[in-house]
Amino acid sequence: MADIRPFRGVRFHSVRFGQDVSRLVCPPFDVISPQLQSQLYEQDPHNMIRLELTRKDSAEGGDRYAQAAADYAAWLAEGVLAQDDTPALYLYQCRFSVADVPQERHGLIAALHLEPWERRIVRPHERVLPGAIEDRIQLMRACRANFSPIWGLYRDPLDTTAALWESASLAWATTLPRQHR
Repeated sequence: MADIRPFRGVRFHSVRFGQDVSRLVCPPFDVISPQLQSQLYEQDPHNMIRLELTRKDSAEGGDRYAQAAADYAAWLAEGVLAQDDTPALYLYQCRFSVADVPQERHGLIAALHLEPWERRIVRPHERVLPGAIEDRIQLMRACRANFSPIWGLYRDPLDTTAALWESASLAWATTLPRQHR
């Protein structure tokens, strides 16, 4: 079984941006077309695309990793992003459409203890190209952060997590300040 743990996440400052961060987030780097990248750049000056997939033409000296690191540090210093005081497990919900059919995904972001490959605790779900791996490593080293969490899947044939999601959703809704409801 995977060993997951809480961690101190860095999030958009809720007082400044509220709870709806849809204009500030972007899809995973490997599905972003140049056209979508441009749209996200124009959507908001604090869209994560500027860290996740910095354009070379907007990077000082052409080094997009150094530019992402500089922007990340500036966003932290300016209060755009804030690190949580206490470690937590982060629940998220994504709503989107595929061919006009509404979809909803729930997820959990946590720190994952790395195990030796032979234990087969975490298994690959796709073949990742070496260039993409190197790109993500360079970005993580420059920023000392991971903007592209790994998506994990698990089996739940009895749907035992549905009650947990419902409980967490109700608890979250009742603890939100009125201006964020």
